[in-house]
Amino acid sequence: MNRLFWRIFFAFWSVIIVAALLGGLLSALIMREKLADTRFETLSRVLPALAAEAQSALRAGGETGLADWLASRQQDSPGMLLVLRADGSELLGRPLPPWFQRRLQRGGAGPPGLTGRPPPAVTLQGPAGQRYRLVLLPPRPPRGGLFAAPPSRALFLLLLLAGSVVACYLLARYLVRPVLALRAAGRRIAAGDLAARLDPRSLARRDEIGALARDFNRMAERIQRLVEGQQQLLRDVSHELRSPLARMELAVGLLERQGAQATPDTLERVRCEVRRLDELIGRLLAYSRLLGGGEAQRTAVPLAELARAAVADADYEAQAAGRCVQLDLRAEPVIDGDAR
Repeated sequence: MNRLFWRIFFAFWSVIIVAALLGGLLSALIMREKLADTRFETLSRVLPALAAEAQSALRAGGETGLADWLASRQQDSPGMLLVLRADGSELLGRPLPPWFQRRLQRGGAGPPGLTGRPPPAVTLQGPAGQRYRLVLLPPRPPRGGLFAAPPSRALFLLLLLAGSVVACYLLARYLVRPVLALRAAGRRIAAGDLAARLDPRSLARRDEIGALARDFNRMAERIQRLVEGQQQLLRDVSHELRSPLARMELAVGLLERQGAQATPDTLERVRCEVRRLDELIGRLLAYSRLLGGGEAQRTAVPLAELARAAVADADYEAQAAGRCVQLDLRAEPVIDGDAR
């Protein structure tokens, strides 16, 4: 049963972890795109002023003046400020970011991200007609992506992991507990405790497990009734067999004393008791069929005849003690039942 518990536990836990990872990844991608949009808008607002300064420096000092201006503005720029010559080389001789080089080779200049928009750029015109390209690249994102989480995010992930473990444990225990209770009740019944039943908490559930618990209790109650009925039947059979056997023993004793002078009544009594034993055995067989699910043959049963037969038997037994039993019957009651 522990295997079932851990299967349910790890199944739900895996679903929660995968859902959390997918949700975190989607959230990170959305935040990354929003951040890229915000940076693009910021760089687009700043670039016109920087382009005006660069154009003034280019007109005043040529390429050297532009290089000096670029070196001085690099520290306080909101992004990576580049000036590209017509051949694609950078004015200060700095290496270009790999992703930017790939975009230039493909004929585009879009930054890495979901938007694919090119970084803000302005064309500068030199005194001699030479052209330069002023590009403002967004700052490089931190390394690590989702795994470069700040301490607060790491703490949140740990709390999420711990919460998912607790939730999955409680859920698995909630699902497995009725199965364990069902197993324990089945073992008690197998050990002979026919009064074993499932607890009310399992019966109160409004799901398939609750229906199974209620069906189990109904099954246990029927088994208990059947077994108790069989035990009662054994007691009744012992009593019913003892009475005709006692009367037969009494009749046989009379036959032995009477010898050749035995009266027909005594012989008839023996035959009558033999027939009653046969009828009793037939009734027992019919009763066993009823317990096995057979249908009863319902007819009108006169109780007066049963009473007269019982009084006749009692009177015959009382004769051995010199007494008699008489029936005072003032009605003829009839019931609907199986005469067997």
